[in-house]
Amino acid sequence: MALNFSETKFNTSLIQNTVTYKALENVSLNAQGKNELNKLDENLKPKELDEKVKEAQKELQTIYFRDPITHNLVQSALSEESLEILKENFGSQDFYQRKDKSYILSGQSEKFVSAWYGDIAYQRGYLKADSNNDGFMEKSELDETRSAFASAGIYLKKDDMVLIADPTDFSTYKKVKNVTKREKTLYNEGKFTSPTLALELDKTIKNDKDLNGSIILKEMLSLSEIKQEMIDGINYSASKNTILSDLKDPLDILLESIDELDLINKLKQEGIEGLNKEELEKLKSNFPELFDTNGNFKQEEFDKFFEDFKDKFLEKSASFLGIDKSELENKDFQGLVSVVKDIALNLSQNTKFSLSVEA
Repeated sequence: MALNFSETKFNTSLIQNTVTYKALENVSLNAQGKNELNKLDENLKPKELDEKVKEAQKELQTIYFRDPITHNLVQSALSEESLEILKENFGSQDFYQRKDKSYILSGQSEKFVSAWYGDIAYQRGYLKADSNNDGFMEKSELDETRSAFASAGIYLKKDDMVLIADPTDFSTYKKVKNVTKREKTLYNEGKFTSPTLALELDKTIKNDKDLNGSIILKEMLSLSEIKQEMIDGINYSASKNTILSDLKDPLDILLESIDELDLINKLKQEGIEGLNKEELEKLKSNFPELFDTNGNFKQEEFDKFFEDFKDKFLEKSASFLGIDKSELENKDFQGLVSVVKDIALNLSQNTKFSLSVEA
């Protein structure tokens, strides 16, 4: 029996202002002067794009900026509308124009664009999902990204009439393939993804209406679209006749070492004297090999241990981010730790929800 939503009261106020996507935080890019930009321009070799990418991005203007994690120069693209938004808010001085009319970004514009690129490339997982690395995202590849979101809550019905739809929670950064049936309207209308990273970057910048590095649901969906998302979720839940459980994708590849990472990092920075009593006990419990039979800390042993620990962390990070480990090896380790930890914790905090049903 199909549910009837003709008289449903939708309580949308809670989720309308819920964060859907967040740009990377702590993006550290040193300022570049005219001489540095000139040198970048002279040595820049534009990447030849796949024909599908060229066709998809034919209305966009080529731009260059530094990756927020590797600091390597990225070639992407934005629409004239997005470029004007950036110029109006951050200033045209941030745009170094090349002879081919493309731009090298600098200043606040570069940081803003780089932070959102980082969200799409790493938090939403576009780079890793692009399995053949051609820059064009096929449907099967888009389904592997963490770009989906969904509301959850309680609905009240009488017979087939849904009287109240009351979302109490919101989940984001979900793997798309896990919600295709539940979020069928948003999925079929392409609300979660775009066929190239540049197109998604362009859409994201337009959706970040106040340019604060955070997009709330009502910035990207209309009220009718939000209601339809709720309807799809209720229909799916009713068809399963069960409580919808957590659809969280495992983040064990990084989260398993986050707690240890803080402790080891502090030990490396401040030495054994910098640990408080609780931290010292945790270190002894988790890493007894770093202490001799008398309980004395073995500094030389730790120095070897740290290099191995660091190498394994770089391996896990590179695998999770979808990039080659070599791109991380010469980067500032403390800065990398900060950014990767933010990504892992942000994903883990935004991928949980449950939905209960009251008949």
